[in-house]
Amino acid sequence: MEGAPTLAVEVLSPSSPRIDRHIKRSLYARHGAPYYWIVDPEARTIDVHSLTAQGYTDGGRFEGDALIDLPPFPGVRLDPAAIWA
Repeated sequence: MEGAPTLAVEVLSPSSPRIDRHIKRSLYARHGAPYYWIVDPEARTIDVHSLTAQGYTDGGRFEGDALIDLPPFPGVRLDPAAIWA
């Protein structure tokens, strides 16, 4: 396979949150992954980031049990409750 994935999803590990949030973020940006999600199972949050020429921009933090529509999948509803179950 060649090229970057459209979406990189990082599930935070209790032993390496700094690596997951910072080092891997830089690595994904350098390789051109347009979207990067950070899933924190302990906090039950999903942080969404979109790649720009300046690096990743924060697209918001999603939490709770409401159905959400996250980039890059417009119209596809994600049920966070199913993730945390």
